Amino acid sequence: MKGLQALLLQILIELIQKMTPELRQLLCGMLHELERKAKTTPNPVDDLICMLLLGLMACGEEEQK
Repeated sequence: MKGLQALLLQILIELIQKMTPELRQLLCGMLHELERKAKTTPNPVDDLICMLLLGLMACGEEEQK
C-alpha cells in the first residue's frame, strides 16, 4: 500500500504543477480560509494539515513573485 500512496502523491504533485493559474488561485484562497479557521480550533493537527496542503500547493509562492 505504501508504494501506491507514494505513486499517488507523485501523480498529485505533477497534476498540481499543471493546474491553470486561475484554478490554483481559487484553491489557494480556499486553503488560506481553511487555515484561518483551523487556527481557531484547539486541535493542532488542523494547523498541520493546512500547512501541509498550502505547502503542497505552493500557495505562498505566487504572492512572492
